[in-house]
Amino acid sequence: MVCEIASGQTVELGLPGGDHKMIAKSLWCGSEEINFSITGNETKTYSLSKTNNDVIAMLITFSIILRFDYLKQYINFWLLISCVFAGALFIFYTISIDRNKYLKLTHVS
Repeated sequence: MVCEIASGQTVELGLPGGDHKMIAKSLWCGSEEINFSITGNETKTYSLSKTNNDVIAMLITFSIILRFDYLKQYINFWLLISCVFAGALFIFYTISIDRNKYLKLTHVS
């Protein structure tokens, strides 16, 4: 079964008892597959959110760039460039190679 969910929307699915798999997908990213079982009239609730890895990497990278004039007095220029490059690589990894872990499905109840 495939369904579309908009931001802030709640969807209720009537699934038969048994083993099921769930995955969230967006245009360019997704979540890891979740396996779950339903017995009888059981209700399960899941929450969908995004991870914050890319935000953390961008904050670190931009804080280094913004403090470049101050930091260049104390650390080697190439070390500073290496830190910025590492942050950019982390962002690239998050949105390309690791894109199916960008969204997070969490069992609520």
